[in-house]
Amino acid sequence: MPDVWEWRTTCLCCGMPIWLPDATFLQQSYNLGDPPLAQPLRPLACPHCKRVAIYDHFAPPIRRAILVSTPRGKQIRLSCEEQDCEGFLIVIAVCGPNDIAQEIRQSWEFEEGVRCSNGHQFRPLSTIAP
Repeated sequence: MPDVWEWRTTCLCCGMPIWLPDATFLQQSYNLGDPPLAQPLRPLACPHCKRVAIYDHFAPPIRRAILVSTPRGKQIRLSCEEQDCEGFLIVIAVCGPNDIAQEIRQSWEFEEGVRCSNGHQFRPLSTIAP
């Protein structure tokens, strides 16, 4: 069983806990032995209510052993559907080892303030970038 950092926060929409094992892309660099600090302002998809919101707070991570089959925190890149926009959004989602990003993405709804890299508000019909 791998030993990983597990990040956690609470959904801003439904209040359920969100656990993100092995989401190393969340962390800033850190000294070996010290818990890493989270990067601020990350779009996160709640696995419970399927709402994507911007998160600026994660509890300090804990280190624990997890099974290979344990869902992990992954990044899913979405392209903006605004005409002539080449912007994108990277959403953190809880995914199992065999989950397909397109299927997970189909159930998401975006909160106000979730915008592409060029500032366009995301809508539910955004697609996954190649």
